[in-house]
Amino acid sequence: MATVFTVDALRRLASALGLSLNTTDLTISIPADGLAQMTVTRILDQEEIDALSQWFITEGVEAIQTGTTTYSLKPREVKP
Repeated sequence: MATVFTVDALRRLASALGLSLNTTDLTISIPADGLAQMTVTRILDQEEIDALSQWFITEGVEAIQTGTTTYSLKPREVKP
């Protein structure tokens, strides 16, 4: 049976982890044979965007197009 977390419990976790209000996603995975891994997705503020842009220019880094597609599965409707 899956455990459902309350909003208050998730807020306490976010606070304990020091996550910013710009956080949009938090994924924690614990593989059976490895270390726990946490991925935090957040929105950058304007200062961070400017710094990242300047870093790309200064270092001569070439942007590579990447992306993530997420699919959700639902039961197929079977026609009688």
